[in-house]
Amino acid sequence: MHEYSIVQSLMDSCEMHCANNSATKVIKVYIQIGEFSGVEPRLLQTAFDAFKEQSDATKDTILDVEYKANSDEMLLLRLELQ
Repeated sequence: MHEYSIVQSLMDSCEMHCANNSATKVIKVYIQIGEFSGVEPRLLQTAFDAFKEQSDATKDTILDVEYKANSDEMLLLRLELQ
């Protein structure tokens, strides 16, 4: 399951953006998953729910997933920070 390594990188990015913007919390993470990316959305959500509990900055974070047809990319679109 590469979803766990994807989410670990996503959480690292969240922590970095918090530090760089003097934020203490990540409210929402917006990502885009292409239908050919090889990422299983249900497994990604499960991994996200497990990893977000490991940090005070992300424990209440919401994952917002947008699906894109005919794409093989997964993109971090934006973060809502507080």
